[in-house]
Amino acid sequence: MNPRLFCRENHFPRVLALTYSFNPLFFERIIQGDLRCGGSTDITIVGDRNELQDAVQRYAGQFNYLGTRYYLTSAETHGAFHPKLLLRIGTKGAWVLLGSGNLTPGGWGGNRELAYTLKLDANQPGSASIVNHLLDHTAPYLTSEEGKNALERLRDYSWLTAPDEAAPNILMTTPDEPLAAQLQRRWAGRRFDRMLVLTGSTDEKGAFIGWCHERFGIEECVVAVSPGNASFVKEEIASCQAKVSLALFPDSQMLHAKFYWFDGPDGPAAIIGSANCSRAGWLLSPEQGGNVEIVQVYDRADANDFAAILSSIPSERVSIERTRQADPPAEDRVGPEYFAKNISLYRTQGFIDVALNRALPADTAAQLLCSDGIVIPLETTENGNLTGQVLETIPLPQCTCLAKVRIASPTTAFETHLHWIDDIDAITLAAQCKPPAEPFKNLPKSKNASEHDKVISDLALISASIFSESAAYRDPPKRRSDKQLDQVGQAAPIRPEDLVKSLKDLEGSKENFGLALGGGMHLSMNGVLRALFEGFETEPAPVTPEDPAVSEDPENQPALPEKPSLPPPRQEVGRELPADRHKQRLKGDLEKFFDRFASDQFSVECTASKLVQAAAYPLAVALLGERGGWLLPEETRSIVTRVIDILLNRNRVGRIERGLFEEVQNRYREIGQEDIFLQVVGDGTLWVVLLAVLAQLSWEKDFERFERAINLHRIYVCDAMRADTSVGKLTTLVTRLDVEKARDLIGREAPGIAVAIGAIEKLLKADKEALLREQLFQEHRVGDFIWHPEVGWGLVNGMSSSTTMDAYLHLRGETRKVAKKSFYLNLRMASEKSTELKNHLDAILFEQPRTVGVMGMLS
Repeated sequence: MNPRLFCRENHFPRVLALTYSFNPLFFERIIQGDLRCGGSTDITIVGDRNELQDAVQRYAGQFNYLGTRYYLTSAETHGAFHPKLLLRIGTKGAWVLLGSGNLTPGGWGGNRELAYTLKLDANQPGSASIVNHLLDHTAPYLTSEEGKNALERLRDYSWLTAPDEAAPNILMTTPDEPLAAQLQRRWAGRRFDRMLVLTGSTDEKGAFIGWCHERFGIEECVVAVSPGNASFVKEEIASCQAKVSLALFPDSQMLHAKFYWFDGPDGPAAIIGSANCSRAGWLLSPEQGGNVEIVQVYDRADANDFAAILSSIPSERVSIERTRQADPPAEDRVGPEYFAKNISLYRTQGFIDVALNRALPADTAAQLLCSDGIVIPLETTENGNLTGQVLETIPLPQCTCLAKVRIASPTTAFETHLHWIDDIDAITLAAQCKPPAEPFKNLPKSKNASEHDKVISDLALISASIFSESAAYRDPPKRRSDKQLDQVGQAAPIRPEDLVKSLKDLEGSKENFGLALGGGMHLSMNGVLRALFEGFETEPAPVTPEDPAVSEDPENQPALPEKPSLPPPRQEVGRELPADRHKQRLKGDLEKFFDRFASDQFSVECTASKLVQAAAYPLAVALLGERGGWLLPEETRSIVTRVIDILLNRNRVGRIERGLFEEVQNRYREIGQEDIFLQVVGDGTLWVVLLAVLAQLSWEKDFERFERAINLHRIYVCDAMRADTSVGKLTTLVTRLDVEKARDLIGREAPGIAVAIGAIEKLLKADKEALLREQLFQEHRVGDFIWHPEVGWGLVNGMSSSTTMDAYLHLRGETRKVAKKSFYLNLRMASEKSTELKNHLDAILFEQPRTVGVMGMLS
C-alpha cells in the first residue's frame, strides 16, 4: 500500500512512528501533511540517537515544527534502534504499517522497500492485544517523562483495556532478548531446508544463516541484495554449513527491503520487517550491542500471497567471491563526554528542563545557548537534571528552537551538539484529538446549518476529551522555585495591590499594551485565549460635551447602565444565525459538561492541569457563543457565574472546602504535591483570565452588576491563583490583553470592588440581628440579593409559597427553596437603613467612589 494513502486515512488521531533514520525536512513537508490530512494531531516519533543527532545538524534551520507539532525522541539502547513502524490509533480501532522503510525520502519511494498493513477494528477480538503488544515493547526504550506520557496518550482509549487474546504475530526485540530467541520459541520443532532472503545489508559471516541451519535445518540460502551491500566474506561464509549464493539487484534502485521465505517439509513460512540478514539484527540483544528490530511472522505462508515479492528476485545466482580485506586502522570512537538526551520547555510554568547523559560535577557551571543568541543559566535539580528560568521577556520562538548546552569547569569548557527543544505546551495542544482552536473560532463564524452542526460536534469532542483523556492532561514536573518563602515555608502569593501599582507605572506607555499573545498566555488549550481576547476591541462610544457621562461633578453621575462589552450578534451577509435546535443542542452539551465538571468523580480524579483546562472550556463557549448568536447575554452570565461558583464557592455536603479549587488543592496537599498544584494553577494565568472574562460580559441591571462584584471579589481574593508567579509576569499577562476594558477592570475597578464587597459583608455581619428584626415585616423581591455569614450570597429568583422563596445560592451553585424570614439578610432593605452600606453598594453599581477611604483605591 502507498504509505501516503495510509497516512491520509481518517479516524486515527494518534500516531507512534518507530524509525532508524529520520529526515525532518521530508517529514514536515510530506508525511506530516498527510497525517494531518487524515486527522492525526498527536504524533510521537522514536528514532536512533546517532541518526537523529546527525539529522538535526544536517538540516538545522530548515524545519519548523519539530518539538512543537510533533514529539521526537531518541531510544535508550546500547545498539542501533532499527525498527520501522507506523501505528495509528483512534476510537474505532488502529492501523499498522510495518516494514523496512525509514521516515526518509529513500524509505518512502527512493529505495526498494517492503511493508505490510493491518487494520484493526476496536470491536474485533485480539485487536487490543496487538496494539498493547507494540506499545509494551516500545516502552522500555523511552525513559523520559514526556516519552512515557506520549505512550500513555496512545493507550488512552477504552477499547485497549480489553483482555489480551493470543500472542500477536509481531516480534520486537526486547532489551535482553534478540529476535532469534523469540523465533526459536515460536517455531520450536519446525524444519526447513531452503531459505530465500531479501536484505539491505549483511554481515561477513552469515551468522543468522548459520543459526537457521542449526535450529531449523536450512541447507540452501539465496540472498537477494544490491551490489556493494553484501558484506559476506568467502572464507567466513563457508563456516555456516549452508550453501549460500547471491541474487544481485540492479544498481538503479537500492534494495532496502527485508524479507525471509522459509520452505521445507513442514510447509512454508515468511517474515517481513526491519531486520537485515546480520548478527546484530537477529542474534544479539540490545544489552549486548545488538539492534532493536521489529518483524511480522507468517507461521503458515501461502506462496500465492507472496508471488509479487518472490517473482521480483533476479533469477541469476552468483557465488560469493569477496575475500577479507585488510582491516582499516581502528578509529577512536569515543562518544561525546556530554550530550543532551531531552530539552523540555514548559512555557506556562516559566522554566526549561535539560536531561544530560550523565550528571555534572559539583564545580561545573552550565548554560543553555538557544537560537537567536538567547542564553539561559542552568542549575542542577534534585534529580540530576538541569533547569533554567524562562521569563516572559525571553523571546523564545514559537516554531522549532535548537540549543546547545555549554558546560564549564575550572579546567575545561565543552559544548554539546545541537538538540531541539520540546515545547511541551505546544506538543500537548497538538496532541488533542480535535485541534481546539478552530471549533471555538468558528462559533461566531459558522454560516449555515451544516457548519453549525459541525461546530457543535467538534466542541462535544473537545468536551468529552477533557473527561475521558488522562495522559494528555498530566501535570508538569516540579521545578525549582525562586520565590521567597514566608515564615511557614510557603511561597508568599503576589499581592493584588503590587500588581495595580505595576500597571499604573506602565500607564502612558502604549507600547506595553496590545502585545501579541505568546506561548505563556494560554490555559493549556490552544486558541482559547486568542479567540477570546486577540483582535477583539469594542469601539468606544463617541464622547461629546453634552454627554452626561462626562460631567465633572461626581454628584451628578446618573445611574446609567453599562454599555455592553460584547457586540450584539450580527447577521453578516450570507450567514444564518443558529436556529433554536442548534442553540438547544449546544446548551444541552454544556449541561452535560457541567454535570461532570461538578461531579465527585472529577474532584477526586482530575489533575491540576485538567482542572484549568476544564475551567477554560465553558468560558470560551459562553463568550464566543454569545458573539455568534448562540446564547443570550443572561445565559452567558449564568454560565460564567456557574464556572466561578464550581471553582470557588460551592460547598458540598460533608466537606469543608469552598469550591473545586480547594478540594483539588487539599487532595494534592494530602499526597505531598501541593507545590505541583500551585505551580500549575498559581502562575496567575487563570486569575487574569477569570477577571478578564467578567470584564467582557454585559452587566446592565443593578442585580447583574452586583452579581459581577460578588464573582470578582471571590476571584480577586483567591491567593492560590497568584501563589507561584511574579509581579512582572502578572503585569505582562494583563498588558497582553487586547481588550482595554479587561485591563481597566483588573487594574482599576477590581481593587475597589473587592474592598467594597468586603466592607458590605463586614457591616451586614455586625448588624445582622438588628437588620433581621427590621426586615421581618418587609417583602423580598425578585432580583434582591440575600446574605448569611455561613452561606454567603444568594439571588432571589421567585416566590414559592408564603414562607419560602426560590434563590440561587452561590454556596450550592444552584437554585434552592429557602425561608423568607429570620435567616437571610436582604441587601436592598439593609442599604435603605444604612448610609454607609448604601455608599459601598452605589460604588459597585455606578463604578464611582462615593466615599474616601475604603474606596480610595478606585481613584
